[in-house]
Amino acid sequence: MTSPPLDLTALPRGARGARAFAVWGVALLVAIELTVVASMITSYFYLRVTTSGPWPPPGIAPPDPTLATLALASLLASLVPLHLTLRALRQGTPARLRPTLATGLALAAGYVVLSALDLAKKPHDWTVNAYTSIEWTLSGYQLFHVIALTGLLAALTVAALRGRFDRLDPTDLAIVDGALLYWAFVAAAAVPAWATLYLSPRLLGADGGG
Repeated sequence: MTSPPLDLTALPRGARGARAFAVWGVALLVAIELTVVASMITSYFYLRVTTSGPWPPPGIAPPDPTLATLALASLLASLVPLHLTLRALRQGTPARLRPTLATGLALAAGYVVLSALDLAKKPHDWTVNAYTSIEWTLSGYQLFHVIALTGLLAALTVAALRGRFDRLDPTDLAIVDGALLYWAFVAAAAVPAWATLYLSPRLLGADGGG
């Protein structure tokens, strides 16, 4: 006598949190990009200690930190709506994602605008010497990080406004979990990049290597 088929309709459709495939995928992406950022910062200081004379080289003033600092402050401020978004997910109130994602989108867009203005006002491009090359590379890479984040937040905000996340579907919310992980990484990675480019020339002095 054959057994009746098992009723599996009550099983969850997907995993949430750290077990979700979307989160694992973003975590691997973050690991790769973290390695790239660390390599760029290492290259910056390698060039500094192996360059004879002052750093930045003669004829190039240390970069003005005004716009970059305002941009960093805007991006770090986005950690507040990030926290509120996480809390909305944990409390099972996805409708609250709309204002928090929209606020995060505005703050990330503020970083993009200020950073683009900072690059545009530099009196030199990346072809002058090794210093300008690594300066533009690290600045540009971080800017592209936030541009990607801005696009991601824009897509999530539109989806939230259309009510896609109102049903607490595990698959959809796993995507949000992964996006929030990337959001946190981008904000965190901006701090050492800013410190390397704008703080280290003032704290470490103008002397390069021997």
